[in-house]
Amino acid sequence: MKMAAADSVRDFFSTNIVVNLDGVHARAEYISGRAEVMSILTTARTYLKELNVKFEDPQVEIGESKKHAVMEVLARITLDENRRDKIYQLIRMNWIKEGDKWRIERIDTLKMLGRENI
Repeated sequence: MKMAAADSVRDFFSTNIVVNLDGVHARAEYISGRAEVMSILTTARTYLKELNVKFEDPQVEIGESKKHAVMEVLARITLDENRRDKIYQLIRMNWIKEGDKWRIERIDTLKMLGRENI
């Protein structure tokens, strides 16, 4: 996502989203609630010119109720295109259908697949 469009991602998240970033940094990080996620994105906007996230090879399983889904996906993350920092992270996202929209209610890091500075 372009950092200028960071506010537009608010609707992607459930109000009670949980993000568990285990293994991304030296210590695990736990983020709870859409307000905290948006606060972190606002802070990132101050320090980054660009945050580009591409999801590849999604594997989706929809629950019997058709209101919950689980997706495992490879996230390719580029921080500031001119710096060329790239992160490859396998993640799991739990989704919930709220009204007519699917929103992310939980994100867990599963495995760091690589990091490169080009």
